[in-house]
Amino acid sequence: MTETEPIDAANQEGSGRCPLDPWDELQYDHRGTRTSHSPHELWRRLREERPVIHSDKYDGFWFVSRYEDVRTVLRDWRSFTSTDGIALPSHAIVMLPGEVDPPLHQQYRALINPLLTKEAIAEHEPWVREMAREWIAKLPENTEFNLTTDFCQPFAKRVALRVIGYPEEDLAALDHWGTLVAHGARSDEEGQQAYAEFFKLFTQALSRRAEEGPAPNLISSLVFGEIDGRRLTDSEQQSMLLEITFGGLDTTSAVLAGALVWLAGHPVDRARLRAEPDLWETAVEEFVRYVTPVSSMARAATKEVKLGGCPVGKGDKILVGYGSANRDTSAFDKPDDVVLDRSPNPHVGFGFGPHRCAGSNLGVLGVRIGLQEFLAAFEHFEVTDYYALRWSQGESRGLQEAPMTARRA
Repeated sequence: MTETEPIDAANQEGSGRCPLDPWDELQYDHRGTRTSHSPHELWRRLREERPVIHSDKYDGFWFVSRYEDVRTVLRDWRSFTSTDGIALPSHAIVMLPGEVDPPLHQQYRALINPLLTKEAIAEHEPWVREMAREWIAKLPENTEFNLTTDFCQPFAKRVALRVIGYPEEDLAALDHWGTLVAHGARSDEEGQQAYAEFFKLFTQALSRRAEEGPAPNLISSLVFGEIDGRRLTDSEQQSMLLEITFGGLDTTSAVLAGALVWLAGHPVDRARLRAEPDLWETAVEEFVRYVTPVSSMARAATKEVKLGGCPVGKGDKILVGYGSANRDTSAFDKPDDVVLDRSPNPHVGFGFGPHRCAGSNLGVLGVRIGLQEFLAAFEHFEVTDYYALRWSQGESRGLQEAPMTARRA
């Protein structure tokens, strides 16, 4: 297990960074096209040669790529706080509960946890399965379609929308403004407009729920829930809804699309999943590891420490490489392959430590049902052009373009 060490100031070199070498010219950028399109070879070399590397992008940060270092940062919230923001560049407001540390973090999480337990999520399975079949039935046979926009996103986003408590007619606007907030500059004029429009939608959704009364959804938990005997303020409600919306709308569809692209090229795995239903539990966790829909998140050092042998100063931002950690050979055998029965599978695809994803059970349900229904509907499917695969940029990484054809069973 990697531990953080206090810095011996007398032994620091130069500006406090690791010794200079050619890697310093890289200026790692998680929002750049190189990282979004083809990150895994870069991450592998960083793990081997420069596991903690500094970048001057976004006012400066350290990128941490090795599995044990990633888990150290995520576990040790006292040394690596979330309160300075979990995104680079930071969002315009604090995102709750992700950008507060324990014990307040658990108090906010307690408002939504009852609706996100494995037992509570299991109750949604009938209508989620019906929704998957509805969208699969719309897909053409023997004609190219975009797997992401024609199935994975409309299915998974509508599942999240219903559990969160939005009406379906809000999806287009949430998608539009949320994409600009997630992948745009955030601080420019367009970013400010996107935030304003995004929060109009939040205000409308919260006000509507306050007028209509309690309901079994997450928005209702924010409107009517209490912390220390008080209701959440309007800004707290909006802040929590921002994080819930980001977490719910894109992650499940990213895993589902990545899993189906893998299965399109691996007929033996398709056959195993059809023949061995006991594989589903480990298989879904493995697809989460393999895809890692949130590839990185930020923390800040609360004191001077050494991380991976590098001196990290108090207040320095740290970008934690979930996607890189999940491909680390020190933690996973054959990490670049999907191993359907991988067990144990200590991946960080849902994060790790106190800030582990609250909605992981919903994500697992959506991926499992989406895959099961797709495999039941189509005897054969394939990617028509691997060169056309295109990924989103930023902290999240998911397929945006995935051309495919399929033949029904």
